[in-house]
Amino acid sequence: MPFLDMYAIVNILGKQYKVRENQRILVDKIDSVEGKTIEFDKIYLIDEGQKISIGTPIVENSLVSAEVLGHQKGDKIIVFKKKRRKGYAVKNGHRQHYTQLLIKKIGEKNEKTDTPIEEMINISSKEASPKKDHNEANSLSKETSQ
Repeated sequence: MPFLDMYAIVNILGKQYKVRENQRILVDKIDSVEGKTIEFDKIYLIDEGQKISIGTPIVENSLVSAEVLGHQKGDKIIVFKKKRRKGYAVKNGHRQHYTQLLIKKIGEKNEKTDTPIEEMINISSKEASPKKDHNEANSLSKETSQ
């Protein structure tokens, strides 16, 4: 049975969050579908009440799993720039995109795990923009010009 005040300090997309089990948190947008379970393995501290595990820099064989509840936008932020006596004034708005997560489990790694978030982001960015080799592009342009 987990300790009620158990918490962990976890790195999610470069930011540190203090999380507890069954807690809902808003993080920067993660490219994932609703209902999918995501696991984070960069955990800096786990406090289980009597036992505190501090990583050097991360706690080995530990994992935080979370379920994606949905995506939403934050409040509108007004950006206003002005230079006095010059007739220059610009007003812009911005709404940040967030992902709502439900922290399911704080514990040890299992052999059967989903893809960690860092690998998922690397895979999706590689699939989204395949890069061409410059040598191949130059050789193709030379062949067509001859």
